[in-house]
Amino acid sequence: MNRTWLIITLVGIIPATAIGFLIGSTEPEPLEVESVVTQPEPLVFELPDLALGPREPGRWAWSELRGGECISFYVDAFAENFTVVSCEAPHEAEFVRATIVDSDRESPYPGDAAIEEFAVELCREWGRDDLVGGEAFDDLVADASYSLGEDAWNRGDRLVGCFVRQLDGELFTERLVAQ
Repeated sequence: MNRTWLIITLVGIIPATAIGFLIGSTEPEPLEVESVVTQPEPLVFELPDLALGPREPGRWAWSELRGGECISFYVDAFAENFTVVSCEAPHEAEFVRATIVDSDRESPYPGDAAIEEFAVELCREWGRDDLVGGEAFDDLVADASYSLGEDAWNRGDRLVGCFVRQLDGELFTERLVAQ
């Protein structure tokens, strides 16, 4: 009986193995591959027009500030939104300088360190003489503000700016930035 099972098993396995070998060893016809070269999508965004001047009182996103805004409830230069008030009203800070790092849409992202250095230098360049009545304050501080990251850069978020505040937290009661 054992011999019968051995013969039946061999009769079933040998042809199945041979068929599997033949099927597995045949190479399929190569597929034709069409080469498609795609060009990267051009960056489409609108840079802010800083010539529009300071924004009217209200709540504005950081990227919507233009320079010359008086800011109430100022916490730090990296808030997402700012409350712009009339400069005759008491305010904690002013957005005194704004510039675009690079307006060429094709320019590659220069890196976080380069953006930060650019912004810090921009704020370091201002002087009390640039401000109306700035010489009356001996504790003015300029806080650099900017966006980092290649995604922000590719969206057109290339604004850098400077907020001026008093070190002791005192309020301003008139505009520091000449109009």
